[in-house]
Amino acid sequence: MFLRQVLSEAVALDLPVRLSVLATNPAVAFYRREGLRIQEETPERRYMTAATS
Repeated sequence: MFLRQVLSEAVALDLPVRLSVLATNPAVAFYRREGLRIQEETPERRYMTAATS
C-alpha cells in the first residue's frame, strides 16, 4: 500500500508526515486507521500528522 510505504520511508528518514484533508472527506477515517492523528481542525479542513519515531 502506498501510504504505508510513505510512512515507512518517513520513519527511516526521520521526517514528519503531514496532510490536509477536507473535513467532509470520508478518507479521514482511513487515515486515522493508518495511524495518523488530527493535529488541528477548521470548519473546512483537518490537518493530520503521523508520528515517525
